[in-house]
Amino acid sequence: AALVGDPRKRILSGEYEQAWQKDIGSTAAVKAENLGKALIEIIQKAPSGTSWIVENSRPPKEIVLFS
Repeated sequence: AALVGDPRKRILSGEYEQAWQKDIGSTAAVKAENLGKALIEIIQKAPSGTSWIVENSRPPKEIVLFS
């Protein structure tokens, strides 16, 4: 079958999409240059299996999901 149309309609339930839109509604996009620099730092220094967040031009910050 051809993959046509809006992919969100195929993978997200309506409730999930509404929650996602609410979560991202007030966020600003990170500039590609800032994200690229942070990604290089994460790849070079972060231990495997860790999760990181990049916000604006701040250094990347590790997020601890399970402790």
